[in-house]
Amino acid sequence: MTAAAATAVAPVTARAGGLGWVLANIATVTGRNLHRLVRVPTLAAFATAQPVMFVLLFTYAFGGAIHPPGVEHYVDYLLPGLYVLTIAFGASQTGVAVAEDLATRMIDRFRALPMARSAVLAGRAAAGTVRNLFVLTLMTAVGTAVGFRFHAGPAAAAGAIGLALLVGLAFSWINALIGLLVRDPEAAGLAGLLPVIALVFTSSTFVPVATMPGWLQAFANVNPVTVTVDALRALCLGGPTAAPVWQVGAGPAGLTLAAQLHSFGARVRLVDRQLDRVHESRALAIQPRTLEVLAGLGVTQTLVGLGNTAVQVRLHAGHRVVSIPLYDTGVADTAYPFLLFLSQAETERVLGKQLQRRGVPVERGVELAGIDQPGPAQTSLTCRLRHRNG
Repeated sequence: MTAAAATAVAPVTARAGGLGWVLANIATVTGRNLHRLVRVPTLAAFATAQPVMFVLLFTYAFGGAIHPPGVEHYVDYLLPGLYVLTIAFGASQTGVAVAEDLATRMIDRFRALPMARSAVLAGRAAAGTVRNLFVLTLMTAVGTAVGFRFHAGPAAAAGAIGLALLVGLAFSWINALIGLLVRDPEAAGLAGLLPVIALVFTSSTFVPVATMPGWLQAFANVNPVTVTVDALRALCLGGPTAAPVWQVGAGPAGLTLAAQLHSFGARVRLVDRQLDRVHESRALAIQPRTLEVLAGLGVTQTLVGLGNTAVQVRLHAGHRVVSIPLYDTGVADTAYPFLLFLSQAETERVLGKQLQRRGVPVERGVELAGIDQPGPAQTSLTCRLRHRNG
């Protein structure tokens, strides 16, 4: 008499090679990386201390000296940039970890297991995203304690955090590639940090691009970190993120307004029905307070170098000489306590050149033909333009 042998078969929760199987593998590797972060106290300590130090040091070291236009508290301007800086610095650990796994042959052990090969890198990137969420939450809490506020509502705030996490995910994959190519942990860490340092400090992370030298502005305006930080700043502070702002009229006031809007992260289109700027002297003087506004756009020193400054005019009547101040007596605290004599033609030329560097040319021969009011389901106006050539 024979007895049939029964073999217990473990239940299969996900078919090997299927999407569920791949996701389960990614979750396992993600858990492995997160457990390592928790079990190594120094990693957890640095992951917590670094973002807190960044927020406090940069806020109090730079806050008294840097006053971006349109922002009351520097921390409101700073924190979106620190999101990118901290995430980018932390992402270098992904490259280090991948290089370590290669050096210790951990990758070979993973290859010997019945698991998805993509799970090794995807799990590392996912663990970095979880870490970034913790870091962003911590930075926001510390920033709130020193005066930071979201000004565009909860939906925009959630969008800012989501965008920062996506940027961090991109940085993680870039550093994972660096780790695979370099294969040495120390070299991978340096290779991941050096480009970040160069990109962050030549962007709008800490100061407006308009305050930089002209040659640097050309790069800063196309710097991917500037684009990212400006998008985060628009979500945190409020401001246009998709639709352009139309500015009609390219006189000194229009050019200045367009440059200010661009400094705030707006996409600007500047149109003027005249085919060319003025070439004669119309307005001849620039007031001290106007020079302060133009200083934030990076053109005041150029204008002062081109014009003539004066603090008073002397009127001679016979033997009498009367001195009349040329600027308001209430601006003794200004850095420009004088009246600047410069033709409007030169002012427009300098401002136009500055906007050109920022990628905002003046569209000549174009005038505003009308504005269509938005319907019930629309949130923006429609501008109708008329070109000289039809």
